[in-house]
Amino acid sequence: MRTLALAALLTTAGFGADADLFRMQIMPTGAATVAGRTAIRRLPLSNTAPNGVRKGAMPGARYAQIRLGPAAGKTTFTVMLLEPVGRPVRVHVDADADGNLTNDAPVVVRASRFTSQGQSLTQYSGRAELRVPFGPNIRSLGVILYRFAKGDASHEGFQDALGVQPDHAAAGEVRLGAASYRAMLIDDACGGGFSTANPSLRLLIDVSQDGRFDGGFEAFSCKEPFNIGGTTYEVKAVSPDGSTLEIARSERIVEETVNPFAPRVGRKALPFDLETMDKKLVRMPGDYASRVVLVEIWSLDMPEAKAWCAATAAVWSKHQADGLAVLGVNVDGMGKAEAIRAFCKEQGMEWPQIYDGQGADAEAAQLMGAPKPPFRVLIDGPTSTIVAVGKELNDQRLEAAVARALKALKEAPRAAAP
Repeated sequence: MRTLALAALLTTAGFGADADLFRMQIMPTGAATVAGRTAIRRLPLSNTAPNGVRKGAMPGARYAQIRLGPAAGKTTFTVMLLEPVGRPVRVHVDADADGNLTNDAPVVVRASRFTSQGQSLTQYSGRAELRVPFGPNIRSLGVILYRFAKGDASHEGFQDALGVQPDHAAAGEVRLGAASYRAMLIDDACGGGFSTANPSLRLLIDVSQDGRFDGGFEAFSCKEPFNIGGTTYEVKAVSPDGSTLEIARSERIVEETVNPFAPRVGRKALPFDLETMDKKLVRMPGDYASRVVLVEIWSLDMPEAKAWCAATAAVWSKHQADGLAVLGVNVDGMGKAEAIRAFCKEQGMEWPQIYDGQGADAEAAQLMGAPKPPFRVLIDGPTSTIVAVGKELNDQRLEAAVARALKALKEAPRAAAP
């Protein structure tokens, strides 16, 4: 996963009664990967080039427009779509909004093939970085463009439109009470304005401190108060370019929202009976009553897939005789079964794999709080208690965490035989 360059925390005394000012840093691209589920906005397509296009328009092309920037002065960017029959889809973006579609970096378009309702379909996507003026400053803001397949029932409203998703954000760190949290401001409407007047602006806070943002329980509207750790806060102000964020304690009181499924150390793992790719039933916790089980949520699309899974395989090989079991939960979409089997064989992943083709909505992943892959949860089988989670099981920490759990398993008192 792309590492965020988090800005330094700055608290300004006297900036309001209980207000703290935090410095944020623009993240030009990569936000869609770490922000969880982000809205995809519809951009209507036209057969006619917009008036602002002075060079680069092509016969048979279709056009859409994106407006990005501060509310006081948005900039219009033109997108040109080419869909020649029997040839790859091409996308051109006027990234500097100068009316010339020939002098910008090409958009690399990726084709994703899948099966839906018995049909073989292809979806296209590509990233573009737009140069957006914020007063005298120019910000590079990334977006992801989608051309959904005709016949894709899940995107019926996009048959005559492009989809656009923000890939940029303002990232930093906020201190609430005694704790500091990783934070991100992201505009779901992909308008580029970071003002609190923007109803689509969300503040993401890694409350669980697991290195990820839970879109359901760690995402807050910048127009409404929110509760973290029993204290209610509200966003007082955001600079138009997202470089500063002001948070204060609120006079209103709202309840804290906590994800009941999110894995936490000390919490019981949720029980389930699910079928593996080999058509065998796995019962949690029953099948692991005498072992420590490492649940690994992963995907073939992870950039670090090979290194991540190889680390798991090494620990499993070393400790399986000591009582370690591994259970894989794959969150790829439909049609990946054979590729998953081939990858597991290549990587020596000989443990059971659960895969239902539902992606992030996979049942097993939902029962683990639906974290973004890669993600690990370590569970003490006899008690079904989570003993380590998330970043505690990353990189060099995995081996030590597994060793501690196995040591505790061995030393735990056992009930006397009747």
